[in-house]
Amino acid sequence: MKAYPHEQPGCEPGTYLLDIQLRRPIILSPGRLGTFEFEAGQYLYIGSARGAGGVRARLRRHQALAKTNVRHWHVDDLLAAGDLRGSWWTNANGANECAWAELLGGYGAREPVGFGSSDCRCAGHLVFMSSGHALEAAVHQLRNQTDGDLHYSVLQT
Repeated sequence: MKAYPHEQPGCEPGTYLLDIQLRRPIILSPGRLGTFEFEAGQYLYIGSARGAGGVRARLRRHQALAKTNVRHWHVDDLLAAGDLRGSWWTNANGANECAWAELLGGYGAREPVGFGSSDCRCAGHLVFMSSGHALEAAVHQLRNQTDGDLHYSVLQT
């Protein structure tokens, strides 16, 4: 995987991508979606931060989740079971999580349907990546889409 500069996000709104690793298969019931088995492997969750504190506050909240039992979003259950390895983020072009999910879905499987997208009409904001090569190609495409304004932060919990 290509190394990206490690940067800290600002307090502006933006879009982010969480890199989550599941070491073993798990069964989760995220929100009202039902019960699903998540296989071991790498998952990408696409989100946006529009509120107070912007991307910085949202990524810090996701990182701190392992130390709390607060569950608000579908991804909270997955984060509690997996390892948060890092995130890519941008403050460019506002909130683009549905467009990012569509793009990343071309490199992996968007499942379960509706995960993370209860406030929109797209197929979901979670993508299972079958290989590191697919992830590298997807991130390269995102970097091109954001005119190079894609940053990386290590967020290990």
